[in-house]
Amino acid sequence: MLGCAEGKWRRRFLADRLEGLVDEPRPRGPRRITDEQIEQVVVATLERAPADATHWSRAWMAAESGLSRSTVGRIWKTFGTASPPCSPHGT
Repeated sequence: MLGCAEGKWRRRFLADRLEGLVDEPRPRGPRRITDEQIEQVVVATLERAPADATHWSRAWMAAESGLSRSTVGRIWKTFGTASPPCSPHGT
């Protein structure tokens, strides 16, 4: 017996052949973060250091930018701009 997902894909293939196997776009809401906000995070990460620290943490950048820590982390990952981690040996 086929599962629900298997049956769905089989029906789509039978109806539309290979074109039926292309995944349909998923609905999502409009972006809540602007390109300008992303740019501000990237520029601040690369060009400024927070007061009393050598580099940004996600929490500090989130507080500075008004975005969530998760959003800051995704921006850093996307642009490869994550602040360097602290050395465990203080070097």
